[in-house]
Amino acid sequence: MVDQSTHLVFRLIKDQALQSEGRIMKSAIAILTLGALAAPAYSGGFVAATAPVEQHTVNVPTQEANWTANYVGAILGYGTTNRQSAAGEDSREGFTGSLLIGHMRDFGQWVGAVEVTAAPGQNAEVGGLELKWAVAARVKGGFKFGADSRWLGFATIGAGRGKVESVGTGASRYTNGYLYGAGVEYLLNDRFSVGAELTRLEKTGDGDADATGVGLTAAYRF
Repeated sequence: MVDQSTHLVFRLIKDQALQSEGRIMKSAIAILTLGALAAPAYSGGFVAATAPVEQHTVNVPTQEANWTANYVGAILGYGTTNRQSAAGEDSREGFTGSLLIGHMRDFGQWVGAVEVTAAPGQNAEVGGLELKWAVAARVKGGFKFGADSRWLGFATIGAGRGKVESVGTGASRYTNGYLYGAGVEYLLNDRFSVGAELTRLEKTGDGDADATGVGLTAAYRF
């Protein structure tokens, strides 16, 4: 009887031990499973939620063109010359060309320049006279406009002097005159500009003469 009781007690203890061992194994398996599931999340480090990035438009002010420069260039034009003399009135049309050199200064919205032009004679007779050469000095003043202030509208006024020769006799003399006009110019970049102008030259002194022409200009700036 005692042996049976003892055997029963040991069996109960064994069953309790087996049940406890089973629960421990299940707990261990559950812990390992959770660890395995959590490992990928931690292997990459903690990833925090990022706020959306706001896009801001930055308005960069455009830089206005600076017209200050020395320059050299040329004028190619077409014009009409008229002369009134004792023999009557004579008129000629033709192409003209001249070289120019000048200095321009930018004063903000306004621009000023001084310029000298030189032109060879065209060997064209007008009223018994032939122009051998001519030079002129003029001032220009105008205002900037357009995108980046690359356009310049201007007016010009100046004085000129030339040498004319009488056809047939070969006698030559010097003649003076004044000029005025207007035009536009466009600044391609810091080195080059192009433009167009309308000018009128009126002779002073002996005999009435005038010339009206349009010209295309191109200049190298430095």
